[in-house]
Amino acid sequence: MRRVNEPLAKSIFVGLIIGLSLFLTALVLDDASSIVEHFKRLISEATHSKRLAESPKLWHKATAISINDGLIITISLFCALIATFTLAFLPDKNRPLIGKLWPIYPHILDDHNLSRKDDHIHLVSGHVPFHGRDGLLNELLRKIQTCERNKYITISANPGMGKTRLGIELMRMMRNAGWDTGFLKLDVTPEVLSRFRFRRKTLVFIDDADARSHLWQLVGSLLEREPLVIVVLAGQCLSKPPAFDLDHPDMTIIFRLLHECSLQKLPYKALTAISPKASLDDLQKCDGNPGALLYVEDAATDMLFHAEQIHTLAKHMNALDLLKLSVFCGPLSYAEMPPELVSRKPLATLCLIFRGTRVRILDGTIPAIQPCMMADEIAFILLQNMGDDDLRQLIASHVKLNPHALRSRIANLLKNRWPSAKRMATAEKLSHLFNQMAPEFSIAREHEARLIASALEGDHPFDVRIAARRIEELWFSSPDNENLFRLYAESVPKLQEKLADLGLTDDAREVFQRFYGHTRSANLPQLRQSDEYRRMAMASLLTCYKAKVDDALGNTLYIRCQEELEQALNDINIGNAASTMHLFLAMIYDAGQRKNETELEKLTSMVMKFMEHPACGASVPVHRIFFEIARSASSFYARLDRPGLIQAWLDRAKQVNRNFNSAVDTQMLMAEAHMATELMLTNASLGKMTDMEEAAKQFRSLAARIPINSRRALEPTWATMASAAITCYREYGRLGDVERWAKNLMSMPTEKANSVKQHEQNQVEIMRSEVKMIATVIETFLENEHPEAAERWALNMTEVMNRMPGYECRQCVEAQMQTALKMINYYAIKDYSKLPIWGHRLTVIMEKPLSNWNAKIAIIAMEATKTLITAALVHGRKDMAMKWQDTADAISVKFGEQPDIRRLHEKIKSNRILINA
Repeated sequence: MRRVNEPLAKSIFVGLIIGLSLFLTALVLDDASSIVEHFKRLISEATHSKRLAESPKLWHKATAISINDGLIITISLFCALIATFTLAFLPDKNRPLIGKLWPIYPHILDDHNLSRKDDHIHLVSGHVPFHGRDGLLNELLRKIQTCERNKYITISANPGMGKTRLGIELMRMMRNAGWDTGFLKLDVTPEVLSRFRFRRKTLVFIDDADARSHLWQLVGSLLEREPLVIVVLAGQCLSKPPAFDLDHPDMTIIFRLLHECSLQKLPYKALTAISPKASLDDLQKCDGNPGALLYVEDAATDMLFHAEQIHTLAKHMNALDLLKLSVFCGPLSYAEMPPELVSRKPLATLCLIFRGTRVRILDGTIPAIQPCMMADEIAFILLQNMGDDDLRQLIASHVKLNPHALRSRIANLLKNRWPSAKRMATAEKLSHLFNQMAPEFSIAREHEARLIASALEGDHPFDVRIAARRIEELWFSSPDNENLFRLYAESVPKLQEKLADLGLTDDAREVFQRFYGHTRSANLPQLRQSDEYRRMAMASLLTCYKAKVDDALGNTLYIRCQEELEQALNDINIGNAASTMHLFLAMIYDAGQRKNETELEKLTSMVMKFMEHPACGASVPVHRIFFEIARSASSFYARLDRPGLIQAWLDRAKQVNRNFNSAVDTQMLMAEAHMATELMLTNASLGKMTDMEEAAKQFRSLAARIPINSRRALEPTWATMASAAITCYREYGRLGDVERWAKNLMSMPTEKANSVKQHEQNQVEIMRSEVKMIATVIETFLENEHPEAAERWALNMTEVMNRMPGYECRQCVEAQMQTALKMINYYAIKDYSKLPIWGHRLTVIMEKPLSNWNAKIAIIAMEATKTLITAALVHGRKDMAMKWQDTADAISVKFGEQPDIRRLHEKIKSNRILINA
């Protein structure tokens, strides 16, 4: 592993002092020849010394000569002590990353966290580049510099996430600001701290704080000091401070928190800056953890771990060491989990120990593991890797304690983390164990039903069919069990949708028919909500047949839905209102697909009448489904270019929202905003500019009422609307309106970006819309002979591309390249003096990584290069033509297998004769 290399000058200095003392002594004793020989060997060893702590070893070697005279020993020892004392205060100029953190208080503070007891696997944080945490660093600096009272800061994160590196950078900055800084030593106690007085403002960093004994007594003792002291605590899971000092219960200590933060995963851009040679596989393996990335990069380690050693290693290694173990070793074949290990290791450490490991539970461990089952990670590892006997023992003990918690925990784990095939196999395995342990309880069947229901997210048709039949069998085994019926009923719509998506519509129909027969059968107990579940399943099946509306079965199902709807309308109550609305939604969607306007108008009247019933007045689900209906109807009328009917549905939605007695519902407002979008886009396509502007005004009004966290989802929608408006005004040559809409789009994301921390992917979607819109604006201005405006918007496009977080999408690079081609084509005809400028801009675009290129981008670049070469020859600039000829050759080498690229390159090579003439 990496080590901190001490400056070479220190080691040479020690050797010279010791050697000189021995040489002078030897002259006195007339034994210079033997001493000189030993002096040469000492100089060689001292030159390769790495630690200051090794200087006493040099003294032992120096005095290892068989010299009987005590004068030599005395003089040599005296000189060695002088050398060591001098070396302790020798300034270190060879640590540019760590900074000058040499401790002002050497008894309690270290310049680095090298005093860790477990140094067998250690990464020196000070030599790791600092990237990706600048915003947090600046925030901490600002808060510390403006703080006037003693306070503490907590930094929590998993091992390797950069807590120590952030602390080093923070201390370096505060050291430059005139503060004293340092890491608190491991052996410092509150009693030792009580004897110290700081001379200046001090920043104390406590690393691995969650592993410290008497942590809050230490913090309390530091916060009592004067002048100003700021304590930074770093760890995985930090406890809360007590209300008083345990050692001094009569003296209250106020623990004032200055800032609390948790380090998140670093994006690929920051990880690449830390380790430029890292491959994509390395980046994916480390999962945003810079410590893991550096361990992967340092794979040429001499530390080899074997399965039989894991028990010994697990007792001594900390979580950061285990991170390295899990990265390098991968799945191990066998491991023991003794009670003492479970009792002394935190859950995060246990997860790293047993990741991918075949686990065996030893006697006495079950009571210690039971609390761990409530944690996702440890439960997942245990369930995945235990043998049948151990798993049966664990489940048997835990079912007696809290069966419902275990049931939901296992179901969530399987749903979120295991592929469908493994879910099915594990469900059968656990069901078998449950039935063996408690055959008289239906809880075993409920366990299996939940697990199999979670397998419905799989993509294999066999799994889905097996799941459908098995859940039905489980309910039949306990037909009076309400929970099993609910699981069965809730799974039917999911099964139908999954089977229909896989093209198994006949299987979807069979699932529904069996369920429909069960709910109508007189031989089975009539359970609560059976009518509601039946209607929801019927609505789901009708939606599944949206692509087969002309099929006889689809028509028959629609008629059955009508009969079910009439029955529901004759017996309206709060319990069945939501399922009735689901029927309305499915039928309106079906009518829209069949373009049956008469049926749609009839259903619209029925829905509005239904919404006036008191059972619907206070039901949030009913109102949300109504807005889904409104969106579906608006989308249908948008396809028919009926803006008047879209406006009518938007007015109905606003009226329902006003009559709703609850607070403003974000989901309903979002539906209204999308309806306004449909109205605006329809008017734009029809060239109704006044109505288009009015619809856009409605959209802005609705968007302003939506909470800021949800409003950002509308930004891509706003970009689509702006592009439609620009296209509309462009057709009519209204350049002022084109530029106005472009500016509106550019300003909207900027305002929100200051209020909401955008997710990278959301930012890319917004910026992709901006780039496409700007490309349209530039093309509009060029067509209307306004190159100055086009140049201005081209600069805006460059600014957007520079803001692209982490990576650039190919669509944006393509749009930027297409814009450059259009500008080059324009200036090649109109103004050659500006052509070299755009040639340079094209070069800048082409210097981007070729991983962002595809054949289409290469064709655009070749077209632009061809135009530049032709224009350069026309104006007698052979030097420029030769330059672009070389560029064309480079593109051809990379994409020459494409026919279009090869054809363009042949045309460009035909100009070589003119260039060489």
